[in-house]
Amino acid sequence: PVLDIDSNPQNPVIGDRSFGKTPETVSRMGCAFIEGMEAAGVIPVAKHFPGHGDTLVDSHTGLPVLSHTEARVMEFETVPFREAIDKGVPAIMTAHILFPSIDADRPATMSPTIINGLLRGTLGFEGVVITDDLLMGAISSRYKTGDAAVLAVEAGVDMLLIALHSEGAQEVVDALKAAVETGRISPGRIDTSVRRILMLKQDYGIAVK
Repeated sequence: PVLDIDSNPQNPVIGDRSFGKTPETVSRMGCAFIEGMEAAGVIPVAKHFPGHGDTLVDSHTGLPVLSHTEARVMEFETVPFREAIDKGVPAIMTAHILFPSIDADRPATMSPTIINGLLRGTLGFEGVVITDDLLMGAISSRYKTGDAAVLAVEAGVDMLLIALHSEGAQEVVDALKAAVETGRISPGRIDTSVRRILMLKQDYGIAVK
């Protein structure tokens, strides 16, 4: 479910993908959607944290930049995510958006402040965090795919999405292996994400081989 709040009529990508224009409507409808998916045995993934509803740029083609303060983001954009977390949503997808007032250097997908700080720390989310597609323009225009993958894992992400085409997948695997071999990422950090993924599969009855 898209938990972005359709608060900007000029947003070129969210629009009617959103459940509504207020945190209350998006929270109510989004949580109902999550419950329906779970009842059908489908894993719901809430997106795009911490919120893609007020952007003027489509992250498929470029990097949106939002000047909102952390207080505004926590009091408005993240409200539906907070509700979904309270309801037990098992997975959340990140947004390829730069929030300079929170992290001046890294988009949310690669920001320890946003992923490990706000999402896991402040909001207490313990489930699986997955990136949006790392081949989208917001990321590919600024980072090599392997570098983006390493930064995302360092930030606290568990799964890395390569969706537009498969060529970047091997680059991601090679970059992560190199990061572990050089000590940049610890084996324990990888194990933590693997455990979250395996637990999610177990919860939904997905065979683990």
